[in-house]
Amino acid sequence: MFPLAICILIIEKDPAFFCLVFFAALVMSGCIYTYIKLVEVHRHVLLVFKDGYELDGDTMRTCINGNILDERLTVKFFYQGKKYVKISDKPNIRKPFLGYKAFRRYMDKSIRIFYSETQDDVLIVK
Repeated sequence: MFPLAICILIIEKDPAFFCLVFFAALVMSGCIYTYIKLVEVHRHVLLVFKDGYELDGDTMRTCINGNILDERLTVKFFYQGKKYVKISDKPNIRKPFLGYKAFRRYMDKSIRIFYSETQDDVLIVK
């Protein structure tokens, strides 16, 4: 109840100041969220690099259930005599074509990949 009372007092005295503080808090929370996500991705990449192997792989385009909007990148490679096939996630759920240019760059080519058996993940080496 106490923080709500403070907000009401600030709104009554100066609504513009309240809007400025609210907008600054909104931007700051977005920055913190982005930073936390970047740290999670960085930690995951470090785990893959820690125990992974650089291999050759072939890529191809895969449509899930025949839907062209649900296009994925498939990587086929051999590791310790076994053939592995990994299918990517969607480029972006809300905007299907946002990540499509990056996918198209690697489709239907032979590429270098980094595979971690413990993480069961594939990273594309530039």
